Amino acid sequence: DAQKQSITVLSSKGTETLKEMVQCPICLDRLHRPKMLPCQHAFCFLCLQNSVMSADVTKLRCAKCRTEVPLPQEGISGFPSSIHLQNILDLLESDYASMDELLQCSTCQTMSTTVYCEHCKLSYCALCLARHVEDMAKQLSHITEQLEATVDKVGQRYKEFEEVQSALQSKIKEETEMRISTLRDSEKQLLERLEAARICEEATCHDLTERVKNTAAATRTLAKEGLDSIKDPNEKVRAFMRLHREAGDLLSESVTNGNTEVSFDPSSFSVTIRSPSEPTEKDVEFVNLSSSPPVPFIPSLMGNSTSAVPLENSAATVTQQQREAQDQLADAQSRAYRTKSFLPKSRLGIGLVQRPSGVAVSPWSSEIFVVSMDNHKVFTFDYHTGRFLRSFGSRGHREGEFLCPFGIALSPIEEEILITDKWKHCIHVFDKEGNFLRQIGMKGRSAGHFRSPESICVDSNGRIYVCDTCNHRIQVLDHEGIFLHEIGTRVLDDRSRSMFQEPTGIAVTQDARRVVICDFGSHRVHVFSTDGEHLFTFGQKGSQRGQYVHPECVAVDARGFILIGDSGNGRIQICRPDGRHVRTFGNKGSNHGQFSWISGIAVTSNNEIVVSDFKNHSVQVF
Repeated sequence: DAQKQSITVLSSKGTETLKEMVQCPICLDRLHRPKMLPCQHAFCFLCLQNSVMSADVTKLRCAKCRTEVPLPQEGISGFPSSIHLQNILDLLESDYASMDELLQCSTCQTMSTTVYCEHCKLSYCALCLARHVEDMAKQLSHITEQLEATVDKVGQRYKEFEEVQSALQSKIKEETEMRISTLRDSEKQLLERLEAARICEEATCHDLTERVKNTAAATRTLAKEGLDSIKDPNEKVRAFMRLHREAGDLLSESVTNGNTEVSFDPSSFSVTIRSPSEPTEKDVEFVNLSSSPPVPFIPSLMGNSTSAVPLENSAATVTQQQREAQDQLADAQSRAYRTKSFLPKSRLGIGLVQRPSGVAVSPWSSEIFVVSMDNHKVFTFDYHTGRFLRSFGSRGHREGEFLCPFGIALSPIEEEILITDKWKHCIHVFDKEGNFLRQIGMKGRSAGHFRSPESICVDSNGRIYVCDTCNHRIQVLDHEGIFLHEIGTRVLDDRSRSMFQEPTGIAVTQDARRVVICDFGSHRVHVFSTDGEHLFTFGQKGSQRGQYVHPECVAVDARGFILIGDSGNGRIQICRPDGRHVRTFGNKGSNHGQFSWISGIAVTSNNEIVVSDFKNHSVQVF
């Protein structure tokens, strides 16, 4: 038809001209959400936004013609969108833009009527198609030989499988007997512990009963004979007070005696015995349970509370007492945050660090690392004194040089520094002295490729978690940078492929079990297992407690509490591990203790909070 003929006329040269028209002069990539300046030059929305990330910018200089234009009150979004360029972008994305390729023979490259081959997914002219059919006919004899050889291979593989299956049967039976034996031993220990608890409780009750009887007899005798038998008036008072005190103590003791709690948890195969004399919440000291994950256990016979003994080949479990202890610690940590004075302790790199983004606390030294986007460097400061120590990095297109450094993570196992680069679409890896080692990834949408990656973190096992922001996903890599799996990418009810809208912040718990992600576009926080299972989501858009506006970054402390950089609201919100709100501090402004745009957050081992502010060019320690 006429439309198809008109598209065919569109030559490759013309297509290239259109592609040049829709190229952003800043990132040199195809325009994304094009915005047009009054000088009629168009740029990507994110590129313009990155150009004005400063608190005092009121004008914008065109990167093409250098004309200064006033910045609208509502920011970059106030510039008009280019409908004409968007139409060209839509055309280039459509099937018509590649019509010339579909009408071109894939072998001789001539433009003619072609036939599409369903086998190899290519188009051929009539002459090349005949040759292609002859080639396929020749392949049939080779396929026949392969099929005949496959019969013998299948038979051989089945024999090998039989041998393996027989060996596994023997191993399973042997392992089953070992587990049954271990379980019987556990049963014996549990029953012995219960019996020991019964004997102890019986002895306690018998002793209390005898003391109550003796005191009752003495009281009865004194009441029968009367206090008149005692001549000394003071002695009468002392005798009454002595019996009164003994009776009161015994009555109080009888209330608590016999209240020992005994319970059995089938899932963990453990017995918990708790007496009323156990410490209460106020007696519990701060203990970092998150660094010591629960182990499989059978109960010990010592003491009056559950203790853990490793049990081989058993699933990891947590006793009821451990869960209660964790709840107590969480309550205590909540009180600590609620009573903490969030006055700035110090400011790092005043006048030195321009547009700081990611921050990290060193696991191998007393250093704080700060990424500076404008300086194209990484600065380090002494944690105790705040003194500047050193810096490394430079701007450039060669390996190890930055275009737009953003996120930072420190690998505790490899002792390496990982820096994301938004404009190079990769991860730079340095040793702990700042010497470049290697680069991970490149621009793209496939596994191991990135588009404007922002935040990054490394767990205690050395696995790397990357916010692949413009691909709307989280990528998980091993310690060498090899792709393992994605988080948050699956087909949803609305047919979208990702749960995220530009994820920008990520943190992992100390036990490497959970990962927390800031969803910048949806104003929410997601919590996943490190294997990719979605656990829960909390937050919504707003300025009330527990609400967010463009949360940019996140950190997790040693006890699993979540600290969220609520950048749009200029504040930090602290939540319990289950997402319940605990405390908010900070507000919009440029003074000490205030934030203009929070771009990075980290927590030290003693719960001091390091916060970088992109627009205020500051790094504050609370």
